[in-house]
Amino acid sequence: MPALPIALALACLAVRAPVDDPVDLRDRVVLTTGEELSARVVRPHGADVIEILVGDERRLVPRTSVLRTSTVEQRLASWLELARPGLPIEREWELVGLAEAAELHATARLQAHRVLLLEPDHAEAHAFLGHEGKPGRWRYRIGDKLVSHEKWLDAAHDEDMALAFASEHWIVRCDAGPARALEICFDLERLYVAFDADLGAFVDARTVLEPMEAHVRARPEDFRPLSSLRLSYYDPGYLLGSTAAQENALYTWYEPGAPRPERLIDLATQQLVYSSVLGDRLRTVPRDTTDHREAACLEVGLGDWFERRWDGPAGYGAAGPWRPDRVAAELALTRARTRPLELNTHELVNLVHVSWGRLIQVRDENELYWAKCRTFVAFLMENGAVLPPGGPASTREAVFGLVRRIYGRPTGNTSKAWDEVLGVAKLEELERPWRLWLELLP
Repeated sequence: MPALPIALALACLAVRAPVDDPVDLRDRVVLTTGEELSARVVRPHGADVIEILVGDERRLVPRTSVLRTSTVEQRLASWLELARPGLPIEREWELVGLAEAAELHATARLQAHRVLLLEPDHAEAHAFLGHEGKPGRWRYRIGDKLVSHEKWLDAAHDEDMALAFASEHWIVRCDAGPARALEICFDLERLYVAFDADLGAFVDARTVLEPMEAHVRARPEDFRPLSSLRLSYYDPGYLLGSTAAQENALYTWYEPGAPRPERLIDLATQQLVYSSVLGDRLRTVPRDTTDHREAACLEVGLGDWFERRWDGPAGYGAAGPWRPDRVAAELALTRARTRPLELNTHELVNLVHVSWGRLIQVRDENELYWAKCRTFVAFLMENGAVLPPGGPASTREAVFGLVRRIYGRPTGNTSKAWDEVLGVAKLEELERPWRLWLELLP
């Protein structure tokens, strides 16, 4: 067997055997005194302290007192490096054991299902999942019940309530069947790792402990949209005190022949902004989330930026270089004739305040508004303009400051907030550089 990455090998040695305990204590914090704490590290990026959760008790641990940590998320990142397309079945099965040893129990179960897709009579994988039977006549487990493979497949394709597949941070329901559901689970977990690597330390992202949800339909015609525009969407639900929907969930579908659901990475990125940066700070404030988001332009722009970086086979995706969208760039250069962007001056000031309702519900110039939001945030994330001295080092750093301010504190989305994170530059001063950048995109 190939050598394990050092981080995962050490983690496996330190991890204890699973116990039937509802309290999640799967993270280890080793102090400089030699003491080892079992907890969940819920604020891993704090500059001065890390925050841990021991049962219901939250504790702050000075970073200078921490020798090392071994977290679910660190071990997940190492495990995902080992999972690659085309491995022999023996190696696929070994990955189940490695995930279980690293206390990635949901990952181990998903991987066992992946083994069964490759070898349906794999006895060890069936036993691991609690199935019973014999080759060709296995009975699969749904909750406390054992059912035939045919009934299990029927549940996985159920159009009303597809069988749920749980990963470390998501619950996925997809009526396109188990293979698609597994691909979605693994892609989402890879995104979680990529999001944390790219943004986590800069925006003080917290560990997501409450499962996020993903609802994916096999066919576009079965998708239930928010409006006649029939766009896929993410709804923060209870995180924004929703009066319309409680689930913190994304909703999308598969286009015929598409390897991934429509806008999966885009929507899940928006979900991570709310789940890991905002958290439950605003859950007691009633809002209509069919119309309201904290900063719609920023959210959908970040989502598209990740979407246009995602590459690789379904279930094995990774974030690479950003790919320009020439069609969106040409559209974004067009002057709007509808409110609130119909004025020829201060377009960016109005753009950053565009409401979620304007994007999801209004048909007139809809694609134009989406293109402007997405390309402007891409311009910032790709450092499309050089800022004067005295402010942030880059426009990307300014975006990090916005995310911390709008979602991490939270203080709301205002022009003043944008100007303050940009420092000596003003938002309207970026309009000409943005347009020049759009014109130069390949």
